[in-house]
Amino acid sequence: MNNKLEWKTNKERQIEIALRIRSQRKALKMSREKLSLLSNVPVPTIRRFENTGDISFMSLVAILVVLNHEDDLSYIVKDINYLNIKDAFKND
Repeated sequence: MNNKLEWKTNKERQIEIALRIRSQRKALKMSREKLSLLSNVPVPTIRRFENTGDISFMSLVAILVVLNHEDDLSYIVKDINYLNIKDAFKND
């Protein structure tokens, strides 16, 4: 395990996610055109996303659903389980 602190910018994280999604698309032997057809996300948007990491959340969700990653969406924002009512209102 690497104990070195690693700082990433948001842009670096976006590109990392885009590269993972492109790898998954290619592993499925799916062209951008096919992904576009199935997700209803235009090919230029997919191309821009894979190259720059820039995409709307709605388009990202559509792509993830097509690539069978809709269950992963639940990990983006997890439910908070409060221990008691006092904890629930602590940050208001």
